[in-house]
Amino acid sequence: MRTKTSWDDEYTLLCENCGYVIEGLDPAGNCPECGKTIAESLPERRVGTPWQQSPGVWSLVRTWWMTLRHPLRTLDVMRIDGHQRKSLWDWTITLIILLPVPVCLFGIFELGQGMQLNQGIRTHGVPGAWTFTPGYFFVMIPVLTATEALGLRVIARQRGFRVPRDISKTITAHGAVGWLAMSTGLTLSFIYIAIPIALHGNPDGAFDSRLRGLIMWAWPMIGFSFLFGFLFFETFAYLGLRRCKFANRVRPESPSQGATTRVEDAQ
Repeated sequence: MRTKTSWDDEYTLLCENCGYVIEGLDPAGNCPECGKTIAESLPERRVGTPWQQSPGVWSLVRTWWMTLRHPLRTLDVMRIDGHQRKSLWDWTITLIILLPVPVCLFGIFELGQGMQLNQGIRTHGVPGAWTFTPGYFFVMIPVLTATEALGLRVIARQRGFRVPRDISKTITAHGAVGWLAMSTGLTLSFIYIAIPIALHGNPDGAFDSRLRGLIMWAWPMIGFSFLFGFLFFETFAYLGLRRCKFANRVRPESPSQGATTRVEDAQ
């Protein structure tokens, strides 16, 4: 059941700790409810991540690295900005897809050619893997991310938090670096598999024991990549819900920009 809220719209100034309406109060004072300094809840204190401050290749890398190393600080400084959020997501998901898919497909092909597989696996297994790999990255990652953003809004509404669409999308856009780390790990794993197979594999027979041993080490790497990417993304989303449950952003100057949008509609 939905919890009743005390604010008028998604731009009402709230204490970011307890959600108390501090609109119109002295910025030098404290929240009457929890005592948090009002200045610490002002949207101006959110200076933005490096990408939000100055979009570029280097700032994109710095934002990814900052999110991985300092997730809480990232959540505290990131700006709620629809345009920059979308562009960050676009670049991240593009690299997530483009980085591993060609290498994974090559690795699967070499694995099928280089190992002594029965006819059923050659006929159905390898083509199935070729279909699953790009499908997973092209479809599943965006779907999982969109589902997570929706889940954040649903949970926030149930608990009386203010997490409209732009905030949930900003959280997941930054957290998607977990998927990027996963795709990087998968890429390195399949390179690790593909190169020795391409150089030393025998399509008509089995590998020597040393080559088999090298290949076997790749499977833990693949499993760890999936696990790390999933856990980081989910943990970052959870922290984002707790850290940004009453996040403030600058109210647009023109009403036509949506300043009067109701929280109910945004959620």
